Amino acid sequence: MSAIRILRKTEVIKVTGLSNTTIFERARNGAFPPVISLGGRAVGYIAHEVNALLLAYSANYTDEEIKQLVKLMLEQRKQNASAFMTSLTSNDGGA
Repeated sequence: MSAIRILRKTEVIKVTGLSNTTIFERARNGAFPPVISLGGRAVGYIAHEVNALLLAYSANYTDEEIKQLVKLMLEQRKQNASAFMTSLTSNDGGA
């Protein structure tokens, strides 16, 4: 499993060119991946999700296609976490 790179909001604003308000509104409407909690009040965005979104924008995806992409990203998050947790418990075999 490769390392997950986290972007803070200021980096996402710089990379996407979107304003804080636009990112918030798009996330609220399902058109931008939501933040992940880093503990306390710290949050961030998964870099490869932001990159995938930029590729979708550059390919002229419709709003509905963007929302579907974000939905798939969130499903993938759950699948990845579940697979990782399963691998931890299966490697625990004789401990």
